Amino acid sequence: MMSPLAEPDLSPRAYTQPALQPSGATAFSASQPELSPGLKVVFYILSFLVPIVGIVLFFVYRGKPTPQDQAAARLFLILGIISFGLSCLCGFLFPLMWFTISS
Repeated sequence: MMSPLAEPDLSPRAYTQPALQPSGATAFSASQPELSPGLKVVFYILSFLVPIVGIVLFFVYRGKPTPQDQAAARLFLILGIISFGLSCLCGFLFPLMWFTISS
């Protein structure tokens, strides 16, 4: 036991920790169940109404092991991009039409 007045060991060996051993656990994405059809519909609607949600859901579900989840992730991204494009188009066309009609 070290006395309270002894200097602490500052050598590199004092700060090294043993290497982590694999525990045999599966990866995080593999342990998640696949998306239910009802949840997919909710995510499709959210992806269209709020484009950033679709983009975030794409990055969350693109690495899932099941092909159904990967296909849903692509559709989340597509819906998010389409919704963003439509909002930009409407934001450009509405003032243009407003000034054309009011002139």
